[in-house]
Amino acid sequence: MGSADRLLIVVPDGVKAVQGRPDAHAKWRTYPIENGLARLPYFGYRWRLVR
Repeated sequence: MGSADRLLIVVPDGVKAVQGRPDAHAKWRTYPIENGLARLPYFGYRWRLVR
């Protein structure tokens, strides 16, 4: 879900944050969760859940 300039991720209960990075060699950045949604900068990000 999202658009070309923003990625929205619906996260399950118990997840504290979402980490994302633009490619395989970049550092993981942590993005907060608000109302069960995490917002990443753009659609091409790789992401993982932090429990």
